[in-house]
Amino acid sequence: MKVLKISLVGLLALVLSYGAFKVSTDTIASINSEYVAQSPAIAEAPPLPEVTADVDKIMSHPVPGTKEAVLPVDTEQDYVMYETELFVTVNEGESWIPVPDDHELGYARISDYLDDISRSNMYISPGNIAIVYGGRGPENISILRTDSRGQGWSVGSISRTATQDLEHGYEEMHIDFIDSGQTGYLAAVRDGESGEAETLIFRSVNAGVTWDSISSGDALYEEIMAHFDLRGMRNE
Repeated sequence: MKVLKISLVGLLALVLSYGAFKVSTDTIASINSEYVAQSPAIAEAPPLPEVTADVDKIMSHPVPGTKEAVLPVDTEQDYVMYETELFVTVNEGESWIPVPDDHELGYARISDYLDDISRSNMYISPGNIAIVYGGRGPENISILRTDSRGQGWSVGSISRTATQDLEHGYEEMHIDFIDSGQTGYLAAVRDGESGEAETLIFRSVNAGVTWDSISSGDALYEEIMAHFDLRGMRNE
């Protein structure tokens, strides 16, 4: 009798365990069938910082120089084109300073503008040499400078001065320094669409390191135009 009772209790426990297991599996299956996957939250990317173009800022970088050379030339000028290279002198031709090309990507190379360069493109003194060129096609105006007689150069490009014309750039360029070399004047002249000359005027107050654009309505515009004897060539 006791054995029968134990057997019945064991059988009952087994039945209850199976029933609980069956209910659990049915419940899980039901939950799975009703589950709808939710799209994971997508984190919004932080807004990009606003980029403003500093259109009047000149960006400079160094250009290596080379030693002065003695050239077999006889000229009274303080510059000469010799074997497809520009040279300048500060000692009446005893030695000549080679003007290097700027190989920085996106900047004008002076060797591409030798046919356009005249004396007005250059400021030459024993303590400071500056040459302005460029502006054709997508290339901005560049100013190549040295205060070490060509041992080291720096070149800067004035933004938004490219003509976007591969055939015609600026007809004239002028550069000069006053006030012991601290104040620089620069003018770039080209024919406008109407046939009248358009002139861009810039001034530097730090020996040519940076250049500021001068608008045609500014009194300084007329002063610099007169300095280069460019009256009548306005940028309207």
